[in-house]
Amino acid sequence: MDLSVFSVQSPAHNDFRSDTFTTPTVSMIQSLSTTTLGDAVYNEDAKTIELEKKVSALTGKEAGLFCVSGTLSNQLAMRVNLTQPPYSILCDYRGHVYEHEAGGMSTLTQARAQPIHPKNGRYLTLKDDILPNFVPDDGEIHGAPTKLICLENTLHGMIFPLDEIKRISQFCKDNNVKLHLDGARLWNASAATGISLQKYSKYFDSVSLCLSKTLGAPVGTVLVGDADFIRKANHFKKQNGGGIRQSGLLASMAIIAIDENFPKLPATHEMAKQLGQLCEEKGIILEHPVETNFVFVDIAANKINPEKLVEISDKHAVKVYSGRVAFHYQISKESFDAVKKVILEAFDELTLDDIAESDVIVVTTKLSKDLIEFFEDDYNFETSLRLLDDLKLQTFIQSISSKLKYKQLATQLFTRYVVNSLLKRPYFEKINFGYSKHGKPFIDRFQFNTSSSNDIIAIAVSLHLPIGIDLSHSEQNISSVNYLSQFEPIFHDSELSQVDTYFRFNHFWTLKESFTKLLGCGLNINLADFYFRVGNEFDESRGGGIYPYSTMQSSVQTRYELSWFNEIEVNAEKLFNQENEFVQGFNNEFYCYSSVLENGDQVRLPVIISIVTPFKAEKIHCLDIKLSRLLLNE
Repeated sequence: MDLSVFSVQSPAHNDFRSDTFTTPTVSMIQSLSTTTLGDAVYNEDAKTIELEKKVSALTGKEAGLFCVSGTLSNQLAMRVNLTQPPYSILCDYRGHVYEHEAGGMSTLTQARAQPIHPKNGRYLTLKDDILPNFVPDDGEIHGAPTKLICLENTLHGMIFPLDEIKRISQFCKDNNVKLHLDGARLWNASAATGISLQKYSKYFDSVSLCLSKTLGAPVGTVLVGDADFIRKANHFKKQNGGGIRQSGLLASMAIIAIDENFPKLPATHEMAKQLGQLCEEKGIILEHPVETNFVFVDIAANKINPEKLVEISDKHAVKVYSGRVAFHYQISKESFDAVKKVILEAFDELTLDDIAESDVIVVTTKLSKDLIEFFEDDYNFETSLRLLDDLKLQTFIQSISSKLKYKQLATQLFTRYVVNSLLKRPYFEKINFGYSKHGKPFIDRFQFNTSSSNDIIAIAVSLHLPIGIDLSHSEQNISSVNYLSQFEPIFHDSELSQVDTYFRFNHFWTLKESFTKLLGCGLNINLADFYFRVGNEFDESRGGGIYPYSTMQSSVQTRYELSWFNEIEVNAEKLFNQENEFVQGFNNEFYCYSSVLENGDQVRLPVIISIVTPFKAEKIHCLDIKLSRLLLNE
């Protein structure tokens, strides 16, 4: 037999859907040449017996029973542990025995299922969960007495604390209640804590241990318990069609899986923890703490579009089709690196669902060195230009002789990307804007405004109400006094007294620009007819910008935080008293927000960003787009 197909990278190297997608290894396939072919239904297969003894010895139980699946072994355990109805079973509402076994708990055992939501959100406790739901067998005829408790370890990757297991176990013994463990991934709990399988298992009447989950055997689970328990379980196994004739073929591969792959589990835990740590650093909300080989990204809380997650996963050639990210021993380093990009991109993906009624999104990009180098390649420039699919616009950009054409192209591509992403349309599809009387562009679904200063471009978005945004910075710090002499007519007297540095001049200029953009008036009003009062706390030293731009930025989109200063008042009474056409529809109530987007240095002043809105912004979401990476992906 040609074994080369099994020696290459596993097809599961990029599959994060579950740890069940692993494929047989060369050594597993080789074990078939020395397996036994006895009839396991007659208990005559030596390899199957060896496997059952091996797992029962690891768990400290008297006997074991090889089953084709964990569903079968769990159902057998419940049937053996229960005798005559009426009775009920207590379990975690997320448990496999309740959620994922086709209703077998009630159908096959005739038990009343009592699923419990753990008070601590992680695992059942005796005090808070078991006792309040326990139905004693005290002769009260309206309820179904609790006769079995089913625990699961691990559950959603979380480890069930041994001390709590001990407390529940003692309670069960004291009250003549059986205790079963779905230990499909007990291997992971043992690998993570160093607590042996035997020490975990001693507190249970029966334990089911999966061989295909996490360990990578093709098929199978072993159910362990005392000899009488296993004898009866084997009877029910036959009744349910679970008998396997030459099961030695499967048992031999399962033995290899235990011997070779059990020691590899800590490495899978480390990958999961690295992804979990990355999520925490980026503010991505997880459903559960990461303790073994699973990361559960909260899709709803992070406002991740499930369809977009699949699309991004396919783009990066990995399989992540839900918030559950499973790690196993066949995951490759390349796939691990890719899955990190997938989660970050899915989290950062721009969507209108991110915006509450009173929220604002600020999207930025930078005409960076690597983007300019990308455009300087004629092929890249022409390819990017064709994305616009607008001959008039393409001709105009090509006619610009200086490097300003790169900024013009970047601005057009960036605007299309942002708007189309919000509209859930192809990124660079042509947009049919409407235009106000004075040339302000608009679309029906949301309000937006754009600004640029030197190498930074920004777009501000709100759901319903107009918004204005402006950026300002300079390559040199000149005297505000000399500069103001040229611009004095556009400032109100109260503003002139506040503008004592060039930094503050730039700040006031961004506020004035933002306000006129909000109104959509351009320069068609007297800029001295409205004015701002700004608290002294906003200066060059205050900063607060955590702008993420880096040439090493790994994803197209990256969320970041800015510290927004809002102790700013705008007085537009004169415009309203004049009944100026541009303030019609407004209530003379405006809110201003400013921040330092990028700190300055010896050459450049800080980059100031200001927003003016007619509503109080509850949250300002900030997102940076790396255009060079986006265009490379296209």
